Amino acid sequence: MRQFLDHMPKDNHDDIFTSSPLQNKRVKLPTLSTNVEDHVFQHLEHNQTPRSSSFPQVKTPQCLHISPGMLGSIN
Repeated sequence: MRQFLDHMPKDNHDDIFTSSPLQNKRVKLPTLSTNVEDHVFQHLEHNQTPRSSSFPQVKTPQCLHISPGMLGSIN
C-alpha cells in the first residue's frame, strides 16, 4: 500500500472539497446565543466539572491553589 501511495501522482488528483456541488453549497450553523460574550461569561460564572455516570454533579473548586509560600522547606 505504501509503495502504491508513493508512486501516485501528487498533483493530478480530484479534491472532493473543491468539486462544484460541494463548493457552492453553503451550510449555516445554528447559534445558541445572540450575544457571544454573554455565553462565554455565563460559563465563567457557573463553573462545573464534566458530568460523570458514577459521580453526582459537583461544582468546580474555585480557590484550591498552592503558592510557593505554602510549601515547606526542602532542607
